[in-house]
Amino acid sequence: MKKIVLVGLVFIGSIFFAFKNKKPYSSAQPPSGYNGIYGFNCSACHSSYALNSGGGAVTVTGLPLSGYTPGQIYPISVTVTHGVADRSRWGFVLKAGNAAGNPAGIFSEGSNSVIISDISSGDFSEIGHAPAATPGTGNSYTYTGISWQAPVTPTPDDYTISFYAVGNAANFDGSSIGDYIYTTVYSGISLPVVFNYVQIAKTNDQKAMISWQTAQEKNSSHFEIQKSFTGTVFTTIGQINAAGNSSLPKDYTFTDISNTVYDKQIYYRLKQTDLNGAVMYSKVLPIRFKQTNVFISNVYPNPGNRTGPIQIQISSTQKTTVVLQLISAFGTTLYSGKFNVVKGENYIDLPATINRLSSGMHFIKIKNGEEQQSFPVSIF
Repeated sequence: MKKIVLVGLVFIGSIFFAFKNKKPYSSAQPPSGYNGIYGFNCSACHSSYALNSGGGAVTVTGLPLSGYTPGQIYPISVTVTHGVADRSRWGFVLKAGNAAGNPAGIFSEGSNSVIISDISSGDFSEIGHAPAATPGTGNSYTYTGISWQAPVTPTPDDYTISFYAVGNAANFDGSSIGDYIYTTVYSGISLPVVFNYVQIAKTNDQKAMISWQTAQEKNSSHFEIQKSFTGTVFTTIGQINAAGNSSLPKDYTFTDISNTVYDKQIYYRLKQTDLNGAVMYSKVLPIRFKQTNVFISNVYPNPGNRTGPIQIQISSTQKTTVVLQLISAFGTTLYSGKFNVVKGENYIDLPATINRLSSGMHFIKIKNGEEQQSFPVSIF
């Protein structure tokens, strides 16, 4: 069963803390681990009252509840309230984790009232008070000066990140007695768009074709296809509407029909925009075109049936030997073979043993010395 990893907020109001076999901590800094991810929270020590029974709450503002952008930094504040204005000490711990139970993103200390809780182990996904706030008797306190940076390069486990909050509104009597613990869950914060792959290939007429597949889309507006001759400054050359909301794989393609530039590196990338205006970028795809003597003119049929034959038409200006490869959209080589071609048109049938292909985008790659070309073929 997949674990849901949460971000934990722990407000600790007494002078000493303990967590299982860990030695007690002073309220100057909370212990790591009391974040609720694996069922432990402050009620392990502060157990005078049932959870969430004091008429208050703990909340985190600034979280990207509609979906996060990779690498973006989010200012966050933490507030705990109580039903009666008789609390005198407040503290917290904030933990971020992904769907596999591993740390997600990085917290930063922007105020002397917060501190990385597990910095000794190199884990920057948990942050807490330093020291516990004692603003006087009242019914609420807010910690500010916290920021969380989303994963820069999300792994599949990072596609969904969850947050869990635990708060302690303490009476500051020097013990763990009489303190109220509050909990709140923020779950299912995900990337608006998750890519299965983003690929680039050369068409038979020496054009760049960008293909991509999304695993899921959430409030996605459109994709811009951007081009660069430097790899740093990009210009939008086209736009394709997105699916909006989808939990099923969606396939997209775009061909750059502008004049081909030979013997020069060209770069492409996708700019994905949400309905709320947030953007994220794909990886950069480099490509270089060379005048070629042998190239794929066509593939029959295209789209093709996953159990049917695949025939490749090769145009050549000379007699030579070529290598043909069938490659999946994920980069797996499914077939590789050598063939002799003559000047003019050549027709090559791929072996029947590889005809039972999975549905989706595939690529036929031809190599002739230093020359090579990839031709996209869709299988349904």
